[in-house]
Amino acid sequence: MASLPDDVRDALRPLLPPSHSIVHAEHLTDLWAGYGAIFRLTLSSAPPPSSSSSPPPSRYTLILKYIDAPAPSSSSSLSSERKRISYVVETNFYARFRTRLPADVHAPSLVGTALTSRGGRATLLTDLRDGFPEFAEKRATLSPSQVHLAVEWLAKYHATFSGLAQRVDLDDFFPPPSVPSSSPSGTDDGDRTGLWRQGGYTYLSTRLSELAAIAPTSKWGRLGLHKDSPLPYAIDWCLRSPRLRSRLTLCHGDVKAANMAFSSPSSSSSSAGQAVAFYDFQYPGLSLGVQDLAKFFATSIPTSLLSPSASADELLKMYHDILIDALPLDQLGIRDAHEARTQWYPLADLEADFDLALVAWTCFLAGWSAVEA
Repeated sequence: MASLPDDVRDALRPLLPPSHSIVHAEHLTDLWAGYGAIFRLTLSSAPPPSSSSSPPPSRYTLILKYIDAPAPSSSSSLSSERKRISYVVETNFYARFRTRLPADVHAPSLVGTALTSRGGRATLLTDLRDGFPEFAEKRATLSPSQVHLAVEWLAKYHATFSGLAQRVDLDDFFPPPSVPSSSPSGTDDGDRTGLWRQGGYTYLSTRLSELAAIAPTSKWGRLGLHKDSPLPYAIDWCLRSPRLRSRLTLCHGDVKAANMAFSSPSSSSSSAGQAVAFYDFQYPGLSLGVQDLAKFFATSIPTSLLSPSASADELLKMYHDILIDALPLDQLGIRDAHEARTQWYPLADLEADFDLALVAWTCFLAGWSAVEA
C-alpha cells in the first residue's frame, strides 16, 4: 500500500482541527499479512498561504496506523485471529491505559481513532521521532546505558499496573485467541475495551502445536520440554497463578530492541540524560513482569553485557529495586517499601519467576523453530 486511501483521508478529517490538513503521507511499512499499513503524516497547521506575503504554515508529523484486517470466519487461522485482535487491543491500550503511565514512562499518545467507510480503522499517534530519534533495530545496537534505561522503563511500567487484575472487569478483556466458528457468538470484539486476559503471544494455551513439534528425543525434549511431559504445563501454571495475585501486572507483551526508541544523548561522549520510549502495544495483558524481562534478556541485550562481570542477576536486582520504589503501595494494601521488598515480592521470588519465564520462552522458541524447520 503505497498511498493513503481516500476513505482513510475522509476518516481522519474529524480527528484534526479545522485548520490542519495532511500535506504528505510517507508509507513506512505494511502490516503482517497485508492487514494494513503504517504512515508518517506531515500536517500543516494552517491552510496554504494565499499570497507570497503570507507566513508559511507550521508543519508537524503524526503516525497513522491503518488497519484493514479481514473479518473472522471459519477459515481463519489462530495466527490471523491473534493478529486481528491484537490491533483492537492496541487501540484500547492507547485509549484507556496509556494515560495512566507516569510522565517519565514514555510511549506514543493517542491523537484519535476512527472507522473508515470500508470498515477499516485509522489510528493517529504522536510521532516518537520528534523526541526519540534513535530507533533501536536489533540486539547489538543497545549500549549498557540503554539496557539500563529499558530495564528502568519496564520496572516503572510494571509497578504502575501492579494489582491490575483486582481492579478491572476481566470480562472486558480478551480471552486467548481461538479459531472462530462459522457462527460466532458471545461478546463482539468491537464491544471490548480491555486488553488481553493473558499478556504476550507465546504462552502455552495458544502454542500447543509448537509444543507438539518438539521431539522427545531432541535436545530440548530430553530436558522435559515436550507435549508428553508435565514440565511445560507446570511452568505455565506457575506463571499464570503466582502466590500473590497482586503480583500480576500489565506486561508490554513484545519487548525487544526493535520496539524501543531513544532520545539523543546530552553529549556525544555520554548517554547521560538519555531517555527511552516503548511502542507497539499489541499484546499487553495480565502477566508477571518477569515475562517481559525474559524476552528482553533473550532477544535484545548484547551477550557481552550478560557476562559474569555484568550478569543478569545485577539487572534483575536493579529492576526489583526500581519496581519496589515505584509501586502504588496504597492500592496494593502494602504498608511500606520494606514490606513490599521482604513480603510482597522478595528478590528471591522474582528471580525464581524469571527462571520459569526464561524456560517458558525457551520452550516456545524450541517449538517454533521445529515448526519452521
